[in-house]
Amino acid sequence: MARKPLGRIAVVFRGDRTIPVGTLANTRLAPVYDALSEVGLTVEAAVYSDEAADEVRAQLVGVDGVLV
Repeated sequence: MARKPLGRIAVVFRGDRTIPVGTLANTRLAPVYDALSEVGLTVEAAVYSDEAADEVRAQLVGVDGVLV
């Protein structure tokens, strides 16, 4: 039986938003992604750059928690 996600959390890190990240499992933050996923959280990347501050802010408003 699949476990219901506890919530959505965004992991913020600097980068280029024009380069697709896919999932955090494919980045240097894979251990963080794995640990959060293991406890039942849905994890998404929030790639930050000064030029995309408004876009990132809009993304963060839609999640339950943020790890910076």
